[in-house]
Amino acid sequence: MVYLPRHDRHIRKKNPILAVIIIAILVVTVIGFYFKREITILFSGDVRGRVLRSEKKVQEGVSQSENIGDSLKDFKKAVSNFQAVDPSNPTALYFEAKVQYLEAVYGTVQMDKNLLLSGCVLGEGSVVPDTTKFRDGFREMYQTAIRARAFRPDFNESDSNNYFINAYEFFYGNKKKPVILKSFNALDQEKLSPEIVSDYIWIGLLGSCVSGELNSLDKFLKKNEEKKEKKIDFSQREAYFLKGVLLFNGNEYVKSLSNLRDARSETKDFITIQSGVIEGMIFHRQNLDERALQKLESVYADTAEKDKTILDKIKNILASKPGLKSKYVSE
Repeated sequence: MVYLPRHDRHIRKKNPILAVIIIAILVVTVIGFYFKREITILFSGDVRGRVLRSEKKVQEGVSQSENIGDSLKDFKKAVSNFQAVDPSNPTALYFEAKVQYLEAVYGTVQMDKNLLLSGCVLGEGSVVPDTTKFRDGFREMYQTAIRARAFRPDFNESDSNNYFINAYEFFYGNKKKPVILKSFNALDQEKLSPEIVSDYIWIGLLGSCVSGELNSLDKFLKKNEEKKEKKIDFSQREAYFLKGVLLFNGNEYVKSLSNLRDARSETKDFITIQSGVIEGMIFHRQNLDERALQKLESVYADTAEKDKTILDKIKNILASKPGLKSKYVSE
């Protein structure tokens, strides 16, 4: 009979236990591998529920014109947890883009009637803050929304996600405005998240105006009317002005003049002053420079010679037409 050394017997006694441990680890690893997605879904479903509840509070705050600061913080925290559980989920990325949009816009850009009318005249760049913080926040929103679309182009919230992409491109992108406007018109308003519907219509109206697209303006005016008590309530005079500026941008000068003259009043307010300025610029584009100068000088006097943008237009006409003179510009 052969006897094993004492240390060999010790190893043989421990080998079965070690083998069981290794097998158990392998089994757990295999199970974890195959059920990882199911586990992720289980946890993400619970986290998503918290996101939806906090999102609802944000939506209610926006609807009632309340301060959404605290509810937005809760929403942001819930979204962060959702992303930690399922980082490649396009819905999680969409929610992050929404947080970034709300942080950038609310309390910063007041998308009301007055800003809309001003933006139609001065351009889309005039309605957003010229700050690094706003630009960076909007860019982060855009990049996040692009990532969401890259993971899955068509998901439940894709229309709202595409709104964020189009909004950035409208203010900061290189695409032509009619192209972006076409993308805006293609969005299904019924599928948009409720707290961005008003913003969507507002930008659609502004985009139609600066692009000179009358058909698009009519579509968004109809969408606006359908909002009933939440609509932008344009007066007849403001509607004339909106269309007058749009027709000017669309090079429809005769129709533009007709609308702008209907928009003017005895009050020397923004609409009256800007209607006069645009009328002067129409004369200039029609090579009626003496009439253009007379009109612009009259409007400049109405501002008590304070609006230097009008004076700049007078100087530009004088520079393009040697021989013309203005009492407001010394030789």
